[in-house]
Amino acid sequence: MCSSDLRHRQATPADLWKTGLQLQQLVLETQLVMAMRLMGMAGVLPAVAGENERMFAEKPQAFAEAAMAAGTAVMTGRRADQVLAQWMRPLRKRTGANARRLTGR
Repeated sequence: MCSSDLRHRQATPADLWKTGLQLQQLVLETQLVMAMRLMGMAGVLPAVAGENERMFAEKPQAFAEAAMAAGTAVMTGRRADQVLAQWMRPLRKRTGANARRLTGR
């Protein structure tokens, strides 16, 4: 099956399930990072130097990358679930890295 066939075939329940799980992972990582940062600001956890600045500085680039990825997916004829997956990829990269860094993994 060539790549153009994958773009134009109808999404299967497995495709939608996978995209939904990726979205859930993004939400969970985001909530973890927010909780860890808030606990650092409140003094409950040791604060990481520069975390407050990082919190604001990383968002414009991450969302710009996400918008470009989604736009490219739309312009190349991807299905809605594939567009969402492409949009999530740069955001999940950041939330995953932040979660690992803040939890010490």
